[in-house]
Amino acid sequence: MRQPWIWICAFVAGACSVPGDGTNGEVDAAATISESGVSIAADEFFRTTRPVQSTEDRAAAAGWGTGTWRDQHDAINRIGESGPLDLVFLGDSITQSWGGPGRKVGAPASAVWDEFFGAKRAANFGISGDRTQHVLWRIQNGNFDRIAPKLIVLMIGTNNLRHDSPEAIARGTVQVVADLVQKCPTSNVLVCSVLRGKDDTDPLRVKARKLNELVERRIRGISIDDRVHFADLESVFYDEKGVADAKLMRGDFVHFQVAGYRAWAQAVAPLVRELGI
Repeated sequence: MRQPWIWICAFVAGACSVPGDGTNGEVDAAATISESGVSIAADEFFRTTRPVQSTEDRAAAAGWGTGTWRDQHDAINRIGESGPLDLVFLGDSITQSWGGPGRKVGAPASAVWDEFFGAKRAANFGISGDRTQHVLWRIQNGNFDRIAPKLIVLMIGTNNLRHDSPEAIARGTVQVVADLVQKCPTSNVLVCSVLRGKDDTDPLRVKARKLNELVERRIRGISIDDRVHFADLESVFYDEKGVADAKLMRGDFVHFQVAGYRAWAQAVAPLVRELGI
């Protein structure tokens, strides 16, 4: 299996300023011109960067049994309060499916978690359905108040793809990174590619590729130290022709097979070892 290129890059702590933007993620009330020259309404940028609670209410379908999104958030806060953590995975249902200590969720990848991370001080902070704005709310409302992990592995944005442009989602993702760096000033953050769609005949696959390009470029463009990193998982989950590996991705080409979680774990393993986790 090809290993992804992991770009070692950095972030200005507490800032989310991108060339051409305002500061701290703010945008003008009028339409904004994106990097691709497309006019994007400012309220779309605002939607992806404004912290809000999720209205997700699928319960059992989301892997929560009879619980609610807020129950999941509160459970994650309790995990953070229970003791120091060295490694945290943060994201949506793809991350949630790792399972892990303290999570009462559907966990098809729990055996892989146990194999790679079970002996470590590691936790899973994924919640099904989350978008960038929901992760921002969680960061501001307790998930990281009492912990300073050596590494936070972030994969977020796939649930934004049907609603927002790649430019707006990239803005939200960069804001998540900025908030994490501010909240956890000694932590490293590894931003992982968003993987979506079987091939380029799927418009969401095209949007995901553009999103990944923007996120990588923006993170690298505002680097001043070595605490924020980018993992190109596309090179692991897609072949040279841009077709998804069905052995790694489930039939919806959103979620991962168990083998996909093993590939993800192997991709982050070098940085985990480098940081002494």
